[in-house]
Amino acid sequence: MAGVAGLRPETMIEIASDAKEIGVEALMLIPPMGAVDVFVGWNNARYPEVWTDVALALDDALDMPLIMHPVTNMTPEFGPGSSVGGVMTMVNAIENVAAWKMTHHWQGWRVVANELRQFERHVALLGSGARYFHEAIASGILDGALTASLNYSLEPTLDHFRAFEGGNLEPALKIWEGGLRQLQEFIFAEPSRLHLRSKIGAWIAGHVRHAFMRPPMPKPMPEETERIRSLMIAAGCQVIEEEPFRSGLEEISRVWSQGSAR
Repeated sequence: MAGVAGLRPETMIEIASDAKEIGVEALMLIPPMGAVDVFVGWNNARYPEVWTDVALALDDALDMPLIMHPVTNMTPEFGPGSSVGGVMTMVNAIENVAAWKMTHHWQGWRVVANELRQFERHVALLGSGARYFHEAIASGILDGALTASLNYSLEPTLDHFRAFEGGNLEPALKIWEGGLRQLQEFIFAEPSRLHLRSKIGAWIAGHVRHAFMRPPMPKPMPEETERIRSLMIAAGCQVIEEEPFRSGLEEISRVWSQGSAR
C-alpha cells in the first residue's frame, strides 16, 4: 500500500502510477490539499464531489483497491472525518473502495460504521484513533488498524485485540485500563501534536533515530517526552534503555530552549 496526496488530480494520478509501476497493490487516498476553500473551509457533507471527483479520476486511470483517508475540516458531528453522506457518496460511486480509515471521533465513527455495515459490499473499517479501540472492537466496528499508534504500542495493542478475539473480556479490559487507554488518550489529546507525539513514541520504542519532525511541524517538549515514556512503560510497551533515552532528552531540551529563546 502507498499513500497518495497532492495539490491537483493530475499530480495524484502521477504519484499513484509510479507506485503501481513498482508493485504497490493498493492506494491510500487523501483528500485534495491546497487553498483554504478545500483544506479548511470545505463542507464535505454538502459538496462531497470535491473529493469524489478526484477519486473517480484516479480510479479510472489505475483501477486499484483504494483505502480512503477521510480527514476533512472538523465538524461537531464527525470530528476530523468525512460526513456519512460523503462516505456513502464515495463508496456508491467507486467499487474499488476496499476500506475506510476511521479518523472520525467516536460519535462519528459509530454513525459511519453502522452505515457501512449495511452497505451491499464489505468495506473494511480500519481504526485510526487508538483511544477508541476498546469501544470499537467491543461494538464490532473494527476490522483492523491503520494508525501511527502501532509504532509505539504494538505489543499491548495486539494483546488487547487477541484477548477480545478469544472472548476473554476481563483480560482485555485489564490491558486497556492497565495503562493502554491512558497512553492513547495522552497521545491523541491534542490534534496539533498527535503526529509529533506518535513520532516521539516511535523513537522511545527504538524504531527511529530521533524524535524530531521537519519544520514547521512542532518540536518535542522535554516534559511531554518524559510523560510519553512513563505511559509507555506503564502500558507494557517496548522502550529504549535509560542511557540513550536521557541522551536524546538532553538534545530535545537543548533544541527546545534555543527555539524558545528566539
